[in-house]
Amino acid sequence: MARHMTFTVRLHYEERQLLTTIAGVLARNESETVRWLIAEAARALVVDGSAASPTHIVVVDRRSHAREVDDGR
Repeated sequence: MARHMTFTVRLHYEERQLLTTIAGVLARNESETVRWLIAEAARALVVDGSAASPTHIVVVDRRSHAREVDDGR
């Protein structure tokens, strides 16, 4: 499938290293890995055919600590 859109992202050094590591594990290039990560995140946000609650989101920061975020809704 031809891709006609581009997207630029700024990463911290550690984030770039993580992307490179994930790409290596998946045996894909970084562009394919980003597309894979987006697809997996989208699947994770859908539970039994309905969108997961936007008020309950788990965020993993650069220091690899998971934390829950409540947006106040």
